[in-house]
Amino acid sequence: GVLLWDNVTETVLLVYNQYTCGGPHANQTFSPPVYKGYFERQVEARCGMRALNNTIGMALVTTAIMRSGCDAYLREHASEVRHENVSPTGWYSIGVMVKALEIATEQHAWASRKKFVFRLEPLHLNPGALHTAVGAVANIRWKHWVALKSVNGQGWCLDSLERQPRLLSDLEYHFFPSLFP
Repeated sequence: GVLLWDNVTETVLLVYNQYTCGGPHANQTFSPPVYKGYFERQVEARCGMRALNNTIGMALVTTAIMRSGCDAYLREHASEVRHENVSPTGWYSIGVMVKALEIATEQHAWASRKKFVFRLEPLHLNPGALHTAVGAVANIRWKHWVALKSVNGQGWCLDSLERQPRLLSDLEYHFFPSLFP
């Protein structure tokens, strides 16, 4: 892979190309790894909902659950206002996302007897936590939510705006949490 710095988006990109390997594996073509887990692309915005679903690996959180999560959060936090916690573009505050995930996991636990346990922990303080979790959500510049997952010790960025998840190099993974604390 080739590591590139993108000055426009201020991100590190790892670019893979197919190549032919010499030596004992001559004439074999290798491709970059492909993410084989659940992945939702963005439709009608709602990046927060997509990031939650991509993190847990299933379409568990719905638009109705996000609305219920927002309503519940605002009832519990009377000083908060709706327009600061949800936008017409589908961005949600972390408080709304936590409430929506609580509602969704309660419904899921009742139906399947499996419950997701979650905690708010800044990933930049403990980057290794991703490797022991189902996944994480990260907010990029207060505008867009993405999911981060670890599969067999490799970090993946599941960005619903992209065509497919992207494998993070060790360097990208190490610096990703500190780029967007």
